[in-house]
Amino acid sequence: MFRFRAVFLLLLSAVILLSSFGCAVKSSPVAMTVGDNRISAREYAYFLQLNASYVDPEQGDDGEASAKESATSQIILMYTVLDKASELGITLTKEEEQQLKENKKQNIESAGGMAAYEKALKQSGMTDSLFDKVNRYSFIYDKLSKVLFSEGGPNEPKEDEIRVFFDKNYVTVSHILKKTVDSDGNPIGEEASAKKRAEADALLSKIRGGKDFMSVVKTENEDTGLTPENNYTYTFTYSALDPENAMVPEFEEAAFALDVGGVSGIVETQYGYHIIKRLPLDEAYLAGHKSSILSVMSDGLFEKLTKSWVSGAKVTYTDEYKNITLKNVNTYLGK
Repeated sequence: MFRFRAVFLLLLSAVILLSSFGCAVKSSPVAMTVGDNRISAREYAYFLQLNASYVDPEQGDDGEASAKESATSQIILMYTVLDKASELGITLTKEEEQQLKENKKQNIESAGGMAAYEKALKQSGMTDSLFDKVNRYSFIYDKLSKVLFSEGGPNEPKEDEIRVFFDKNYVTVSHILKKTVDSDGNPIGEEASAKKRAEADALLSKIRGGKDFMSVVKTENEDTGLTPENNYTYTFTYSALDPENAMVPEFEEAAFALDVGGVSGIVETQYGYHIIKRLPLDEAYLAGHKSSILSVMSDGLFEKLTKSWVSGAKVTYTDEYKNITLKNVNTYLGK
């Protein structure tokens, strides 16, 4: 199975930590081709080694096969995306090129200087050229997605598609919070927390007895993020779709589990005790946050598109590719 964007970000993190430049690399035979791109045995070996680190050793041959499949699919994805961007004339700006250089400089510094960086390079089997390629790929991937699917882009979703996505993947809620942390986020202690739980239980009993939920929110809630300006509500999507704006897991799970109009029991999170009510989706949010919704939506659409590119890519494999295994991978990495 393909493991696309998430795994590649993990890959990029590992590359950044274990890479350098200024080191000579011996030529390596070709292991595979993607379109007109020739991928060396050393490059494939690096991807294979990296993916093997995420495999349970007890899986044996199945684990090695999984690592090979992931390494291969990531290589195909990277070169296919870079080729598509080239075809569409999508390149990095001067500012983005400068950011690549700054990223590299920061990685050398964070490693402890050039000597430490080069030592990490030798230990990992990484090359400078692959570091540059993967780092550039990450920039290009994001830029290509935005160009194709953003507002005004050639693949911009239609209004009815945005509507369906919003209805399916977003929720609007209000909630009552009794906090078990202080203003600095520190726990208030067991005795004080027990008092907060009792307060939350009492409020839940009143609501179940018919007291208006929103009136309780306005008078008893301790979440300062709920204000008249946002109608004492939050609208959000799944953390898997928008991790940068995610709610804590317990809150998210409880909110999406409710029917519209439904009220939860007591939901405990790191912040305290919540009572959540799911409301009809906030139409004003859809109108006012179209760009951010498109951004969230485009990630999935672009991943689907890249899968189709990968499945249609012209890929060939050499005998060298077949010969590379986890047992001999270090030989190809020059270790």
